[in-house]
This record gives sequence, C-alpha cells and structure tokens, in this order.
Amino acid sequence: MLFFVSTITLFAHLHTFIDIFSKIYNNENRITSISMMWKFNEMTSELLIMEI
Repeated sequence: MLFFVSTITLFAHLHTFIDIFSKIYNNENRITSISMMWKFNEMTSELLIMEI
C-alpha cells in the first residue's frame, strides 16, 4: 500500500489597479518627449511605501 502526503499551499495576490496618464510633446511634427504618470490604487501605494 502506497500513501501520498501532499501539502497544499495557497497564495493570494492583491489586485493592483493603475491609472496611466500619458502626454506626448512635439516640435515641428517630431516627438520630442513622452511624459507618463502612474497613479496606483491606495492599497498598492501603501504596500510600496512599506517596502521602502
């Protein structure tokens, strides 16, 4: 008779919501720069701050 013992480990992850705002700057029909702002949800922001 053969017995198998298994351990199940469950991991949960938090959902991260990000709002991304982009601006494209140009000069004479050429892209000169791109600016991006990432706005994280409150829970993700708190977790990132705690890791620092």
